[in-house]
Amino acid sequence: FKPTIQGSSGEPFDVAIVLTVWRRDTLGRYLQMLFGQTYIRQPGTRTNIIVFQNGNHIGHAEATVARWSNRTLWAPGLVTITFIRSSIATGYFGRFLVPLVSRIREGGYFVVCDDDVVFGSRYIENMLRVVDSGFLAVRVGRFVQKSGSRYKEGYGTVTWDHTCFPSFPTDVVYDFGGQLWAGKVQWLRELWKFPPPTLLTAEDFWISAVLRMKLGVGTARPRCSASDIQECACSMQET
Repeated sequence: FKPTIQGSSGEPFDVAIVLTVWRRDTLGRYLQMLFGQTYIRQPGTRTNIIVFQNGNHIGHAEATVARWSNRTLWAPGLVTITFIRSSIATGYFGRFLVPLVSRIREGGYFVVCDDDVVFGSRYIENMLRVVDSGFLAVRVGRFVQKSGSRYKEGYGTVTWDHTCFPSFPTDVVYDFGGQLWAGKVQWLRELWKFPPPTLLTAEDFWISAVLRMKLGVGTARPRCSASDIQECACSMQET
């Protein structure tokens, strides 16, 4: 991909954040959460928020984007909101191509969001901290555990389901994970040199497996301190 989206001054972005619009009508809530993010609102930080409408399930996404597109709203951060509509539903994987159309600085980041997560005002900052430590950051993770001659997935000692939301003071390293992803854009470019064998392959397993095998990049979930819930995130099904 040749990047075509750049900021108003022509300078590259620090991060591209992809918001997926699929079947859930949560775009307005997501933009409100991003509006409060400490990382995005830092003076001089250049952010490209890309709203990716995957198919035609929600009819008013473009109007929602228009209400948030005034750059002065986001000051002192420098935010450009881009709307991309794909009339063809691209499944799990299209959204991981989207950041590559944005011109990102060397060492810059991508964040890809599912449409059903709630997070605090320091969550993006927390995820990028994990990325800077050398890991793909994810909202929730799983372990691959051997059971006899077969392998199965599991949560290990840190549980996650739709009835509990534990806090944990340190990052948790997993075998693979998903729901939200954050990493370096150069990782994403390397990732697509090894595309999924089929579109039925789970995107969370594919991403973590390729990054581990080809780049030596592990997968980790950012800490969620009980004393600072603004670092935390949870599924909308848990709220």
